[in-house]
Amino acid sequence: MLVMSTQVFAAGTDSVELRRLYYKATENKEYCDQFYKKVMSVNEVSTPVLLCYRGMALFLRCRQHLNPYHKLEDFNAGKKLLEEAVKLDPENAEIRFMRFCVQSHAPRMLGYYGKKAEDKNLIINSWKRIPDQDLKNKIKAYMLAYGSISEKE
Repeated sequence: MLVMSTQVFAAGTDSVELRRLYYKATENKEYCDQFYKKVMSVNEVSTPVLLCYRGMALFLRCRQHLNPYHKLEDFNAGKKLLEEAVKLDPENAEIRFMRFCVQSHAPRMLGYYGKKAEDKNLIINSWKRIPDQDLKNKIKAYMLAYGSISEKE
């Protein structure tokens, strides 16, 4: 079952607010730091969506590191959390969308690109069951902007 309802999570943030913070974090370092601090309270007993966003915070931090070792360390930690989120809720379109985004932009040499087609298919096939219009808008805008889907799809 696809679980996409607005949930209240750690620090009193709902899913739309957390998503808003994530998108701001992609724009500049200050928001990235705020987003990272916000999701640091997430642990293994948290919801899969929270684990996903914790992983995304680590991916975003990769851009801030100058040291390649630290970049790789955060990348691998983010990947581990994101894969755990997928494992816990494999039908969740938001989690699959986040993985699709990472795999679309990760350097190919890291070998993290093999599930893009699977994630895209799940997103398309579950589109009508996604009740969160904000999420649908974000997915559609991203996938159209990067040529990942056609308007018809």
